[in-house]
Amino acid sequence: MDIKALALDDIDFIRKADPAGLLGLYLDFHSQCSDAITIGAGFLRSCRREKYANFRNILVCGIGGSGIGGDVLRCSLQADFPYPVFVNRGYDIPGWADENTLAFAVSYSGGTEETLSAFAGLLKRTKMVIAVSSGGALIKKCGAEGIDSIVVPGGMPPRSTLGYLFLPVFMAVCEFSGRSWERQVKGIPPLMRKLAAGYAPEVPGASNPAKKAAAELKGRVPVIYSASPLTEAAAIRWKGQINENSKAPAAYNFFPEMNHNEIVGWEAPESLTSVFRAVYLRDSGDRPENAKRLDIVKDILAKKNIGVLEIVSSGKTPLERLFSLIYAGDIISIYLAFLYGTDPYPVGIIEYLKKRLAAEKG
Repeated sequence: MDIKALALDDIDFIRKADPAGLLGLYLDFHSQCSDAITIGAGFLRSCRREKYANFRNILVCGIGGSGIGGDVLRCSLQADFPYPVFVNRGYDIPGWADENTLAFAVSYSGGTEETLSAFAGLLKRTKMVIAVSSGGALIKKCGAEGIDSIVVPGGMPPRSTLGYLFLPVFMAVCEFSGRSWERQVKGIPPLMRKLAAGYAPEVPGASNPAKKAAAELKGRVPVIYSASPLTEAAAIRWKGQINENSKAPAAYNFFPEMNHNEIVGWEAPESLTSVFRAVYLRDSGDRPENAKRLDIVKDILAKKNIGVLEIVSSGKTPLERLFSLIYAGDIISIYLAFLYGTDPYPVGIIEYLKKRLAAEKG
């Protein structure tokens, strides 16, 4: 597909397609990550860390762009962390949450009604509660209740603030559990800077992997597949970013689960399956068995004339590799929005839904 025909190499076109400068915000993600690490270190110096010494499970309450950091935490710790990590997306907290639960209430705006409801429930169950927000009602409630909080800069779409909403939480969990976090986070800003340089609009489509991927996905419904517990968070993130930034449908699943149910769905007539495009998120940490499964399914899909877009992680540590996959999806979703002729910044249908809910509640 001719990238230039799709206008992604036209800087003036991109500037007009992105009046709020969302692409620029994502291309500067490395600065956000550096700032987030500074914020996290400051929180650890000032918090009452002895209060959080004896947790036995972790619960992250958040939704949408404020909740994805919980999935990144869960997946990044899953391999060797001794305590379970759960993500709660809703008004009510699970019945097992108790005094042994270290809980994070994450709402970038500070006004997410589901998270405020969960926060109220947490205060009845555990003293180990930390809020993460840019302000709003959540931070006010923390002041009234004497709850520790991690306050991050405001004024951005929540979906663009993963660095702020994840890195300080990750650092806190490591610190409270006696694990080192410095080596795991220090490589993320330079890696994000390096990737941004390769994804920038000034880089021609012929050598820009993000532009190439967006062109391949245009007109298709992406089905994103991960092949390890680590990269599952990236698949979830890709779906959400394509939904919000590209204003397009997407789905995700993971291996080997896909081979026990979803694979049969691809037997549908090509008139139905032709609209889809599979996306593989590959990582060096994938089990060989799952890597082989991906290869076999790729052959099966080829017989149905369904292409597979493969994205390979980069970075040295598991967290760096996970962030590299997430970041690729972030940038690709914005280029895809440009190809669809849509402004990636506004999410008007979400605002409409909130207004309807508020009106019917009142």
